[in-house]
Amino acid sequence: MRILAADDEADVRLLLQLALGMSSDVSCTIVSSGREAIDRARVEPYDLIVLDGMMPELDGAATCRLLKNDPRTAGVPVVFLTALTSQSARDELRAAGAAGFVAKPFDPFHIVAELMAFVRRPS
Repeated sequence: MRILAADDEADVRLLLQLALGMSSDVSCTIVSSGREAIDRARVEPYDLIVLDGMMPELDGAATCRLLKNDPRTAGVPVVFLTALTSQSARDELRAAGAAGFVAKPFDPFHIVAELMAFVRRPS
């Protein structure tokens, strides 16, 4: 499975890299912004895109909307790795096109299984 992840926090990016790197079934690209995620997703195929909900400049919802409106990336499930827990925040992310959520802080030993579940879901 090829995963593209975007998070503006360096420690989260490192933890994601370590957690996802534990699985031989996962190839992961991790970037630090929504803009970088869009640029990468437009030129490389991914099975799943993971976005932080709160990033500067281009937040997760805006990034997701741009990905979902681009025919090159519209079919790729987008999952939010986020500390946003309110129903209204989650409703906004779902409206932007989110397939689902993984809560921060995440369990590095279980995140691969959590993310794979979103790829295996029927469309």
